[in-house]
Amino acid sequence: MSAEKFPRLPTNLRISVKVNTNEKGEQESVETDLFCDKGNCGKEVGIYSDGPKTTHNVVCPEHGLLTSFPSYEALKKFTEVLANKILAAHGHGTITDKTDCIPADDHPDPKSVN
Repeated sequence: MSAEKFPRLPTNLRISVKVNTNEKGEQESVETDLFCDKGNCGKEVGIYSDGPKTTHNVVCPEHGLLTSFPSYEALKKFTEVLANKILAAHGHGTITDKTDCIPADDHPDPKSVN
């Protein structure tokens, strides 16, 4: 099993995406992580929501709210597009609609009232 890490790709949303791949035989897995890119902070961010069809807030432990996505699907698509840019630039296959996806560790939104 071999693992490969790629440099982070910054975005204009004050977050950066890091992609890691693992090859096990013919199967390759891809893991993405999001980090705060505000002032080169570099801390891993948390994703907070009240479910897949609600707003997903991207929060830095130091800088607070960085950006929001209207749903899990929007966050997934954003991450997938950036991950595919990184993967293609390094000669790897890209993520497709047929790729299995394990959701990010969503945290309940601390501002929600239940």
